[in-house]
Amino acid sequence: MISGMRDNALALACIRHGLTASHAKGVDLLPVEVLAPFAHSLVRELEGRELKRAFRVVIEAWVMELGFVDVELAERMGGAVRALG
Repeated sequence: MISGMRDNALALACIRHGLTASHAKGVDLLPVEVLAPFAHSLVRELEGRELKRAFRVVIEAWVMELGFVDVELAERMGGAVRALG
């Protein structure tokens, strides 16, 4: 779930920047400031606290990217998704 949500958020970022979103082809071309919120989103170990930490990072990055597309939707979804983390 963490990886899938991260992939979706990065795809939104690629689309926003006019890059290829499928199969993460445009991710390497994203500006550093766009990638920065994802820097700590990878899971470092399969332990509960670590999974929650990575998930919270991904949630914030996803909500931020969603906000670039639809602010109202990001506000509505943000609370519900944050409650999962």
